[in-house]
Amino acid sequence: RYTALVDFGKASVTGLFLIKGNAHEVAGTLVNEFGIKAFDFRYTPQDGKVRLANVMRPLDRWYIRRVLKADLRTLISSRESGVQGCRTVTVGTDGSVMLSNRRRKISYSIRPLGAPDTSTE
Repeated sequence: RYTALVDFGKASVTGLFLIKGNAHEVAGTLVNEFGIKAFDFRYTPQDGKVRLANVMRPLDRWYIRRVLKADLRTLISSRESGVQGCRTVTVGTDGSVMLSNRRRKISYSIRPLGAPDTSTE
């Protein structure tokens, strides 16, 4: 269970990022603070694919889905901080992960539920 912030520049989605996984698959969902599901996803590490389902209408465009899939793949598979193409990943010692897609100007921040907020805004 994580708190999440997905910032698209002009809009953002905040809420809970719920993830459950095993050796064969990682499944999760992003639910905003009002209980509305933004999307569900499944990630299979064997083939490195992310499948999106139940995507909310404002995000349900082929080009947005493609970016979300690539960003989620990077976010979930990252174990250490670094730069991967146009994406910068920062992994915190508390289990938090931040990803910045510089090309699309989208940032993702997930933090374990109950972890203190260490951002300096």
